[in-house]
Amino acid sequence: MPDQHTKSNGEERALNAGVMVPLELPDLRVLEQHCSVDGPISIQVIAKTSPMTCPHCQGECGKIHDCRLRAKREINRRGYAVRLLVQKRRFACPRCATTCTEPDEACGRRRRTTSRLRASIGKQVIDRPGAHVSQDEEIGPRFARTCFQEHIAPQLERRG
Repeated sequence: MPDQHTKSNGEERALNAGVMVPLELPDLRVLEQHCSVDGPISIQVIAKTSPMTCPHCQGECGKIHDCRLRAKREINRRGYAVRLLVQKRRFACPRCATTCTEPDEACGRRRRTTSRLRASIGKQVIDRPGAHVSQDEEIGPRFARTCFQEHIAPQLERRG
């Protein structure tokens, strides 16, 4: 029977390598970090929640059916591009025999960027033209416009 105070291999490797990039994403646990000389910093993470509740029957799903990596963009840190490799787990429900995917709290459903990156782009578009921001961030101008609209919408609602 494993001791509750032991660390998994992924957690040990992350601790031994040292924390290169502070993520400040409380819902995610860092498994592995890799930094190349001129490339992006790749950080492999997994959600802290386990087990999850089945959205169909509200039963508890404890058995992991599948696990896949999803690449997400994060805010640049110290001039380096940061790529999150999120391990998305699919759970098998024993009650209704369906599979369900855990929710993505850091990015949102079917998003490839974190909410912090979208908010940062939205703030930049307030002060600078969207074409300049999209060129600097290596994104499309439509995505920059969408980030701006998402950022400004709560402020407009408060003003009425």
